[in-house]
Amino acid sequence: MSDARYTNMGRARYIGRIGALAVALGIGAGMFAMPFVASAKPSKPDTSSSTDSASTTSTAPKKKPKVPVTKSVNGVIVRDTDPNDTTVAITTPGEHSRAVARGVGSTADATNCNRCTATVTGTGSTATATNGSNNTATVTGDNSHATATDGNHNTATATGNNFNGATAVSGDNNTATATGTGASAIAVLGDNNTATADGSGVTASAGIGGHNNTVTVTGNNSSADIRVGDYNTATVTGNFSGAQSGFGDNNTATVTGDGSHAVAGGNDLSPGNGNTATVVGDGSTATAGPVDGNTAIVHGDGLSAAATGDGTTVIVPPPAP
Repeated sequence: MSDARYTNMGRARYIGRIGALAVALGIGAGMFAMPFVASAKPSKPDTSSSTDSASTTSTAPKKKPKVPVTKSVNGVIVRDTDPNDTTVAITTPGEHSRAVARGVGSTADATNCNRCTATVTGTGSTATATNGSNNTATVTGDNSHATATDGNHNTATATGNNFNGATAVSGDNNTATATGTGASAIAVLGDNNTATADGSGVTASAGIGGHNNTVTVTGNNSSADIRVGDYNTATVTGNFSGAQSGFGDNNTATVTGDGSHAVAGGNDLSPGNGNTATVVGDGSTATAGPVDGNTAIVHGDGLSAAATGDGTTVIVPPPAP
Protein backbone atom coordinates (compact mmCIF):
# COMPACT_ATOMS: atom_id res chain seq x y z
CA MET A 1 0.00 0.00 0.00
CA SER A 2 1.44 3.41 -0.96
CA ASP A 3 1.51 6.54 1.08
CA ALA A 4 -0.68 8.31 -1.46
CA ARG A 5 -3.77 7.40 0.47
CA TYR A 6 -2.35 8.88 3.63
CA THR A 7 -1.00 11.96 1.88
CA ASN A 8 -4.46 12.71 0.53
CA MET A 9 -5.89 12.25 3.97
CA GLY A 10 -3.46 14.79 5.43
CA ARG A 11 -3.57 14.89 9.13
CA ALA A 12 -7.32 14.45 9.41
CA ARG A 13 -8.48 11.77 11.78
CA TYR A 14 -11.75 10.02 11.99
CA ILE A 15 -12.96 7.43 14.44
CA GLY A 16 -13.74 3.92 13.32
CA ARG A 17 -15.35 1.44 15.60
CA ILE A 18 -14.40 -2.18 15.80
CA GLY A 19 -17.26 -4.51 16.74
CA ALA A 20 -16.72 -6.79 19.70
CA LEU A 21 -16.06 -10.38 18.82
CA ALA A 22 -18.95 -12.78 19.43
CA VAL A 23 -18.63 -14.87 22.59
CA ALA A 24 -19.26 -18.55 22.12
CA LEU A 25 -21.10 -20.20 24.99
CA GLY A 26 -21.06 -23.98 25.17
CA ILE A 27 -23.25 -25.95 27.55
CA GLY A 28 -22.83 -29.66 27.89
CA ALA A 29 -25.53 -31.79 29.46
CA GLY A 30 -25.64 -35.49 30.11
CA MET A 31 -27.33 -37.55 32.78
CA PHE A 32 -27.23 -41.23 33.63
CA ALA A 33 -30.29 -42.78 35.35
CA MET A 34 -29.84 -45.74 37.68
CA PRO A 35 -32.33 -48.59 37.19
CA PHE A 36 -34.62 -49.33 40.19
CA VAL A 37 -33.68 -52.49 42.10
CA ALA A 38 -36.11 -54.08 44.66
CA SER A 39 -34.39 -54.62 47.99
CA ALA A 40 -35.06 -54.70 51.69
CA LYS A 41 -32.93 -51.62 51.98
CA PRO A 42 -33.05 -48.72 49.60
CA SER A 43 -30.14 -48.83 47.27
CA LYS A 44 -27.56 -46.04 47.38
CA PRO A 45 -27.11 -44.09 44.19
CA ASP A 46 -23.96 -44.87 42.27
CA THR A 47 -22.39 -41.42 42.24
CA SER A 48 -19.41 -42.73 40.35
CA SER A 49 -21.50 -43.23 37.24
CA SER A 50 -23.81 -40.23 37.41
CA THR A 51 -23.02 -36.70 36.58
CA ASP A 52 -25.02 -33.61 37.38
CA SER A 53 -23.94 -31.59 34.47
CA ALA A 54 -26.75 -29.11 34.83
CA SER A 55 -24.49 -27.16 37.18
CA THR A 56 -21.56 -27.25 34.79
CA THR A 57 -21.22 -24.68 32.08
CA SER A 58 -18.26 -23.48 30.08
CA THR A 59 -17.79 -19.99 28.72
CA ALA A 60 -15.19 -19.13 26.08
CA PRO A 61 -12.86 -16.31 27.20
CA LYS A 62 -13.60 -12.93 25.68
CA LYS A 63 -11.13 -11.80 23.08
CA LYS A 64 -9.90 -8.24 23.16
CA PRO A 65 -10.38 -6.33 19.92
CA LYS A 66 -7.16 -5.89 18.03
CA VAL A 67 -5.63 -2.42 18.05
CA PRO A 68 -5.12 -1.14 14.51
CA VAL A 69 -1.51 -0.36 13.61
CA THR A 70 0.01 1.47 10.67
CA LYS A 71 3.77 1.87 10.29
CA SER A 72 5.74 3.84 7.71
CA VAL A 73 9.52 3.79 7.32
CA ASN A 74 11.44 5.93 4.83
CA GLY A 75 8.35 6.64 2.75
CA VAL A 76 7.04 3.07 2.64
CA ILE A 77 4.13 1.52 4.52
CA VAL A 78 5.69 -1.58 6.08
CA ARG A 79 2.74 -2.58 8.24
CA ASP A 80 -0.99 -1.95 8.05
CA THR A 81 -3.43 -3.94 10.19
CA ASP A 82 -6.20 -1.36 10.02
CA PRO A 83 -8.98 -2.55 7.68
CA ASN A 84 -10.98 0.62 8.26
CA ASP A 85 -8.12 3.03 7.52
CA THR A 86 -8.52 5.00 10.75
CA THR A 87 -4.80 5.08 11.52
CA VAL A 88 -2.41 7.24 9.51
CA ALA A 89 1.39 6.94 9.43
CA ILE A 90 3.39 8.89 6.87
CA THR A 91 7.05 9.51 6.10
CA THR A 92 8.97 10.94 3.13
CA PRO A 93 11.10 8.69 0.91
CA GLY A 94 14.84 9.07 1.35
CA GLU A 95 14.74 10.79 4.76
CA HIS A 96 15.13 7.66 6.93
CA SER A 97 12.34 8.66 9.26
CA ARG A 98 9.82 6.43 11.06
CA ALA A 99 6.14 6.87 11.92
CA VAL A 100 3.97 4.45 13.89
CA ALA A 101 0.29 4.93 14.72
CA ARG A 102 -1.40 2.51 17.12
CA GLY A 103 -5.02 3.12 17.96
CA VAL A 104 -8.27 4.13 16.33
CA GLY A 105 -8.14 7.60 14.83
CA SER A 106 -4.43 8.09 15.54
CA THR A 107 -1.96 9.91 13.27
CA ALA A 108 1.85 9.80 13.16
CA ASP A 109 3.53 12.27 10.79
CA ALA A 110 7.29 12.30 10.22
CA THR A 111 7.41 13.95 6.81
CA ASN A 112 9.94 16.48 5.51
CA CYS A 113 12.26 15.55 8.36
CA ASN A 114 15.57 13.67 8.32
CA ARG A 115 15.89 10.79 10.79
CA CYS A 116 12.83 11.85 12.72
CA THR A 117 10.40 9.70 14.71
CA ALA A 118 6.68 10.09 15.35
CA THR A 119 4.95 7.51 17.55
CA VAL A 120 1.37 7.30 18.80
CA THR A 121 -0.13 4.72 21.14
CA GLY A 122 -3.69 5.69 21.89
CA THR A 123 -7.05 6.67 20.48
CA GLY A 124 -7.58 9.92 18.64
CA SER A 125 -4.04 11.20 19.27
CA THR A 126 -1.45 12.82 17.00
CA ALA A 127 2.36 12.85 16.92
CA THR A 128 4.10 15.23 14.52
CA ALA A 129 7.87 15.35 13.91
CA THR A 130 8.42 17.41 10.77
CA ASN A 131 10.44 20.14 9.09
CA GLY A 132 13.92 19.56 10.48
CA SER A 133 16.15 16.72 11.55
CA ASN A 134 16.35 14.34 14.49
CA ASN A 135 13.05 15.48 15.94
CA THR A 136 11.03 13.09 18.11
CA ALA A 137 7.33 13.24 18.97
CA THR A 138 5.75 10.60 21.20
CA VAL A 139 2.21 10.23 22.51
CA THR A 140 0.97 7.60 24.94
CA GLY A 141 -2.70 8.13 25.72
CA ASP A 142 -5.99 9.17 24.22
CA ASN A 143 -6.99 12.48 22.60
CA SER A 144 -3.55 14.01 23.12
CA HIS A 145 -0.81 15.43 20.91
CA ALA A 146 2.96 15.89 20.67
CA THR A 147 4.64 18.22 18.17
CA ALA A 148 8.38 18.53 17.49
CA THR A 149 8.90 20.56 14.36
CA ASP A 150 10.52 23.53 12.64
CA GLY A 151 13.96 22.88 14.06
CA ASN A 152 16.47 20.20 14.95
CA HIS A 153 16.84 17.79 17.85
CA ASN A 154 13.53 18.80 19.39
CA THR A 155 11.66 16.34 21.62
CA ALA A 156 7.98 16.41 22.55
CA THR A 157 6.46 13.76 24.82
CA ALA A 158 2.84 13.57 25.97
CA THR A 159 1.72 10.87 28.39
CA GLY A 160 -1.89 10.83 29.52
CA ASN A 161 -5.40 11.45 28.30
CA ASN A 162 -7.82 14.25 27.54
CA PHE A 163 -5.95 16.90 25.61
CA ASN A 164 -2.47 16.43 27.01
CA GLY A 165 -0.15 18.43 24.80
CA ALA A 166 3.62 18.75 24.34
CA THR A 167 5.06 21.25 21.86
CA ALA A 168 8.76 21.78 21.04
CA VAL A 169 9.00 23.93 17.92
CA SER A 170 10.75 26.83 16.19
CA GLY A 171 14.23 26.28 17.54
CA ASP A 172 16.80 23.61 18.30
CA ASN A 173 17.31 21.23 21.22
CA ASN A 174 14.02 22.10 22.87
CA THR A 175 12.26 19.59 25.15
CA ALA A 176 8.59 19.59 26.13
CA THR A 177 7.14 16.92 28.42
CA ALA A 178 3.49 16.76 29.50
CA THR A 179 2.28 14.07 31.90
CA GLY A 180 -1.18 13.78 33.42
CA THR A 181 -4.62 14.93 32.36
CA GLY A 182 -5.04 18.11 30.36
CA ALA A 183 -1.39 19.05 30.93
CA SER A 184 0.44 21.37 28.51
CA ALA A 185 4.19 21.80 28.01
CA ILE A 186 5.54 24.33 25.50
CA ALA A 187 9.18 25.00 24.56
CA VAL A 188 9.21 27.33 21.55
CA LEU A 189 10.88 30.23 19.75
CA GLY A 190 14.40 29.64 21.02
CA ASP A 191 17.06 27.03 21.67
CA ASN A 192 17.81 24.70 24.57
CA ASN A 193 14.56 25.40 26.38
CA THR A 194 12.90 22.83 28.65
CA ALA A 195 9.26 22.75 29.73
CA THR A 196 7.87 20.06 32.04
CA ALA A 197 4.23 19.85 33.12
CA ASP A 198 3.11 17.10 35.48
CA GLY A 199 -0.41 17.03 36.82
CA SER A 200 -3.97 17.93 35.96
CA GLY A 201 -4.73 21.15 34.15
CA VAL A 202 -1.16 22.46 34.43
CA THR A 203 0.80 24.58 31.95
CA ALA A 204 4.56 25.01 31.56
CA SER A 205 5.86 27.42 28.92
CA ALA A 206 9.55 28.07 28.22
CA GLY A 207 11.29 30.13 25.60
CA ILE A 208 9.01 32.43 23.64
CA GLY A 209 11.94 34.45 22.43
CA GLY A 210 14.78 33.20 24.60
CA HIS A 211 17.32 30.46 25.12
CA ASN A 212 18.40 28.05 27.89
CA ASN A 213 15.26 28.55 29.94
CA THR A 214 13.70 25.94 32.25
CA VAL A 215 10.10 25.72 33.43
CA THR A 216 8.76 22.99 35.72
CA VAL A 217 5.22 22.61 37.08
CA THR A 218 4.12 19.82 39.41
CA GLY A 219 0.62 19.84 40.83
CA ASN A 220 -2.87 20.66 39.66
CA ASN A 221 -4.27 23.75 37.96
CA SER A 222 -0.95 25.59 38.22
CA SER A 223 1.19 27.37 35.63
CA ALA A 224 4.69 28.71 35.07
CA ASP A 225 6.14 30.60 32.14
CA ILE A 226 9.22 32.39 30.89
CA ARG A 227 9.23 35.03 28.20
CA VAL A 228 11.88 37.03 26.39
CA GLY A 229 15.18 36.25 28.04
CA ASP A 230 17.92 33.72 28.61
CA TYR A 231 18.88 31.42 31.49
CA ASN A 232 15.66 32.03 33.38
CA THR A 233 13.94 29.53 35.68
CA ALA A 234 10.32 29.23 36.80
CA THR A 235 9.22 26.41 39.12
CA VAL A 236 5.90 25.58 40.77
CA THR A 237 5.19 22.74 43.17
CA GLY A 238 1.60 22.94 44.35
CA ASN A 239 -1.96 23.59 43.30
CA PHE A 240 -3.55 26.74 41.88
CA SER A 241 -0.18 28.50 41.95
CA GLY A 242 1.89 30.42 39.42
CA ALA A 243 5.47 31.47 38.69
CA GLN A 244 6.79 33.83 36.03
CA SER A 245 10.26 35.01 35.11
CA GLY A 246 11.83 36.66 32.12
CA PHE A 247 11.92 39.97 30.29
CA GLY A 248 15.58 39.76 31.19
CA ASP A 249 18.25 37.20 31.98
CA ASN A 250 19.15 34.96 34.92
CA ASN A 251 15.88 35.47 36.78
CA THR A 252 14.43 32.80 39.09
CA ALA A 253 10.84 32.44 40.33
CA THR A 254 9.97 29.56 42.66
CA VAL A 255 6.73 28.59 44.41
CA THR A 256 6.18 25.75 46.84
CA GLY A 257 2.62 25.77 48.10
CA ASP A 258 -0.98 26.27 47.05
CA GLY A 259 -2.56 29.44 45.75
CA SER A 260 0.74 31.35 45.73
CA HIS A 261 2.59 33.39 43.09
CA ALA A 262 6.18 34.44 42.37
CA VAL A 263 7.36 36.91 39.73
CA ALA A 264 11.03 37.59 38.96
CA GLY A 265 12.43 39.80 36.22
CA GLY A 266 11.23 42.71 34.17
CA ASN A 267 8.12 43.58 32.23
CA ASP A 268 7.11 45.02 28.87
CA LEU A 269 8.32 48.48 29.84
CA SER A 270 11.40 47.75 31.94
CA PRO A 271 13.70 44.70 31.76
CA GLY A 272 15.21 43.04 34.79
CA ASN A 273 18.20 40.75 35.30
CA GLY A 274 19.41 38.57 38.13
CA ASN A 275 16.22 38.77 40.20
CA THR A 276 14.98 36.05 42.58
CA ALA A 277 11.45 35.57 43.92
CA THR A 278 10.71 32.69 46.28
CA VAL A 279 7.52 31.60 48.06
CA VAL A 280 7.18 28.75 50.52
CA GLY A 281 3.63 28.71 51.78
CA ASP A 282 0.00 29.03 50.76
CA GLY A 283 -1.74 32.13 49.50
CA SER A 284 1.45 34.20 49.43
CA THR A 285 3.16 36.43 46.86
CA ALA A 286 6.76 37.39 46.08
CA THR A 287 7.85 39.94 43.46
CA ALA A 288 11.46 40.71 42.52
CA GLY A 289 12.03 43.34 39.84
CA PRO A 290 12.01 45.09 37.53
CA VAL A 291 15.54 46.47 37.37
CA ASP A 292 18.39 44.21 38.51
CA GLY A 293 19.61 42.12 41.42
CA ASN A 294 16.47 42.09 43.58
CA THR A 295 15.48 39.32 46.00
CA ALA A 296 12.03 38.71 47.51
CA ILE A 297 11.49 35.77 49.84
CA VAL A 298 8.33 34.68 51.66
CA HIS A 299 8.07 31.87 54.20
CA GLY A 300 4.54 31.40 55.44
CA ASP A 301 0.89 31.68 54.49
CA GLY A 302 -0.98 34.76 53.37
CA LEU A 303 2.15 36.92 53.20
CA SER A 304 3.67 39.23 50.58
CA ALA A 305 7.16 40.48 49.73
CA ALA A 306 8.15 42.95 47.01
CA ALA A 307 11.69 43.93 46.06
CA THR A 308 11.33 46.40 43.23
CA GLY A 309 14.40 48.60 43.50
CA ASP A 310 17.93 47.94 42.32
CA GLY A 311 19.75 45.38 44.44
CA THR A 312 17.02 45.28 47.08
CA THR A 313 16.35 42.32 49.39
CA VAL A 314 13.05 41.79 51.19
CA ILE A 315 12.41 38.79 53.42
CA VAL A 316 9.02 38.13 55.02
CA PRO A 317 8.84 37.50 57.88
CA PRO A 318 12.13 39.26 58.64
CA PRO A 319 14.89 37.02 59.95
CA ALA A 320 15.58 37.11 63.66
CA PRO A 321 18.34 39.58 64.65
